Amino acid sequence: MKLKFILPFAVLLSALLMLLPTSAYDSSLPRVVDKTRTLSEYEIGVLNDMSEDFRREYSMDCVIMLISSLGGKSAMAYADDAYDEGGYGMGSDNSGILILISVGDREVYISTCGKAIEKIDDYEIELILDDMMGSLSKSEWADAFSHGIFAAGEMIERQNSGGGSVSRDDSSSTGNRLLITFLAPAVIAGISVGVMYYMMNNARGKYSAADYAVRGSFALTGALDIFLSRHVSKTPRASESSGGGGGSSHTSSGGVSHGGGGRSF
Repeated sequence: MKLKFILPFAVLLSALLMLLPTSAYDSSLPRVVDKTRTLSEYEIGVLNDMSEDFRREYSMDCVIMLISSLGGKSAMAYADDAYDEGGYGMGSDNSGILILISVGDREVYISTCGKAIEKIDDYEIELILDDMMGSLSKSEWADAFSHGIFAAGEMIERQNSGGGSVSRDDSSSTGNRLLITFLAPAVIAGISVGVMYYMMNNARGKYSAADYAVRGSFALTGALDIFLSRHVSKTPRASESSGGGGGSSHTSSGGVSHGGGGRSF
């Protein structure tokens, strides 16, 4: 008799559970995939920790993948398919990022999915890639990945704090680096020039070119100016970030929306 009432209840409960949004995160999946076997155990451990910290902080999956070759695919298709087919992502929209480096093809690609498409727009993808380029050019794969994860976190942090998308005129990390790079040498140069100026007590200003010319040493017999041609080069100006609208997206072979971008190195 009891079974008669329990069975319909169990069926109803199962149906309700199927309607609830489920988390797609599978903790058993490897977040650091090294198909080249070049990363050390220590590097893999550090990158795993960074991936886990990223997941806990932003509720998004973070996968890094080092491969020898794209196997004839584009970097975008390979990264998107690896993310979808690997079962990665968090939440009902499979939110997360995958950073792919193909050693043989010398290409890097960042694939975004779910909320990561909204949090990291196209220009911010380029900033992340900029941070990775120095290490990529020296084939320092672990360092490149760590730069990528950290920079992606900075972009998401900015969005979460209400700062909007990073623009060319308002990038905190990039701006600080530029400030240090250019302001410090300018200050040092200014101090040096100031010291030299005050040490030149015997210097006196001249107000006429005649003071420097030797009389009778120069005679102008003729002058000829020819305007040969004029060439004007115009370069299209890159469009600014729209400021919080999220990045552009495309559909992977599996029918999932992805954002992202990449380049050669």
